[in-house]
Amino acid sequence: MGKPTGFLEYNRETAKVLPPKVRIANFKEFRTPLNKEKQKLQGARCMACGVPFCQAGMMIGGMASGCPLHNLVPETNDLVFTGNWKQAFLRLNKTHSFPEFTSRVCPALCEAACTCNLNGEPVSTKENERAIIETAYAEGWVVPQPPKVRTGKTIAVIGSGPSGLAAAQQLNRRGHNVLYRAGQPWNVSVIAQACAEAAAKQNGWREQTARRIAEERAYLMDGLRSCGVRVYPGEANFLLFHSSDEKLDEKLRKQGIMIRNCSNYRGLGPGFYRTAVKTRDASEKLLHALRQIQEI
Repeated sequence: MGKPTGFLEYNRETAKVLPPKVRIANFKEFRTPLNKEKQKLQGARCMACGVPFCQAGMMIGGMASGCPLHNLVPETNDLVFTGNWKQAFLRLNKTHSFPEFTSRVCPALCEAACTCNLNGEPVSTKENERAIIETAYAEGWVVPQPPKVRTGKTIAVIGSGPSGLAAAQQLNRRGHNVLYRAGQPWNVSVIAQACAEAAAKQNGWREQTARRIAEERAYLMDGLRSCGVRVYPGEANFLLFHSSDEKLDEKLRKQGIMIRNCSNYRGLGPGFYRTAVKTRDASEKLLHALRQIQEI
């Protein structure tokens, strides 16, 4: 894989990163990646070793060695070297749910187990992985993979980290409906904040999102008021409202709709609820359920 003599000809090179004290101030990207040609040379350093410990994912002497996901590391490195980025993405996607996360925060057990690491510097597999997934997003290769058939089963996943997201993704692909909740309901996950920062960098994305949220917020506010509840307007992507029905959240939950009961929050009390401003379909589903409950 790669170039048999690549590890002798090319030095290891990785992205330039901002100092920790600078990058902890926000959730913005802090790496300046290599260009495509330099990244190919890093793929060339994969030395076609006989036993690729990098993808082993096993315990040796009580310590984890190699990628626990069993990523096909030599194959993806070779595809980076040859510039076959789409095949590299498809190969990586066979074993990996979120390379966009791990290529930034993974401790890179693959590199620690790299044979090149015995007498030199390991292949920069983590950087290659990042280059693959970033290229895939730029080219539009990362697309939803909805299941063809649903099982009718609903499974709850608690946790907003990579493990929880990966579990939810795999369950959904197998046809199950997934009820996903963050482990800490009042804390936005680091991943969510990082994604928001990255998305906001795209031209016009922030303005388009704000406009769409404002439109949906206005629609949902009018709909809630027509259902006889008191709405407390705000600028966030959620609405606080009050209903005389103190068990409204339980009734909506039976219909698969989740709202937050805020009765135990300081300054509020029984009958206070919070709902997210989502899509028009989600708003209509909530309003339809509220009207049905009122008719009972």
